[in-house]
Amino acid sequence: MMTALTLGWVMTLGMPQGGKAAAPAPAAKDVMLKRVYKLDEKQGYTFEMTMGAGDGDLKIEGGFNWSAVKLDGTGADILIETTKLRVSFNGQGEDAPDLPKPLTLKFDEFGMPTKIDLDEDSNPAIGLLVACYLPNKGVALGGTYPIKWESSDGYKLDGTGTLIATGRLYEEHVSKIQFEAKTTEKSGGEGKISGTLYANLDTGKLVKAEGTAEFESDGEKSTGKMVIAKVRQK
Repeated sequence: MMTALTLGWVMTLGMPQGGKAAAPAPAAKDVMLKRVYKLDEKQGYTFEMTMGAGDGDLKIEGGFNWSAVKLDGTGADILIETTKLRVSFNGQGEDAPDLPKPLTLKFDEFGMPTKIDLDEDSNPAIGLLVACYLPNKGVALGGTYPIKWESSDGYKLDGTGTLIATGRLYEEHVSKIQFEAKTTEKSGGEGKISGTLYANLDTGKLVKAEGTAEFESDGEKSTGKMVIAKVRQK
């Protein structure tokens, strides 16, 4: 895209030698950052979260399968089945004896679960999916967009996203997005998430997200790191 400075040079210098005006540079095409669900869409994911806890480090890791079982307008009902869950403290841990039960959640046109405040028996990775927000519109490379979203149970996001690049990650063509947002829970607890999201260029499906989270619970502040990524094709 021709910059304002370049355009100024052209206007000042006039036509180049030879008497012909220089051809204008083609306008950059916006990249559509939109979640498009497909019936029976399936994907496996792994996840890992680490955070300080007392005098040590807590790590939660595992995996789950995702399947779109019903399309609902611009959203979908997604079946989430946990395949592995392991909790470690200071490097010592064990697999969960009982995995969370399969859960069907509604997801909206922004790629977000409409409910965040799930019970303690749910897969903890569901909370990481707040990193998957897409604005449901076209964005220019290098362009920013507002993140302003609220779940049906009062979980809020307020921040910005920036489209950094497009390219390939694993087997997929993806958009690379940097994001930062303030989080507010229905209870009033606040926090902040920031990181990088890689989403499929055609469908907006999550390919990978990684970043940090700061949150406050019962008056104590904690900082954690997280990564969630698709299981690659073999």
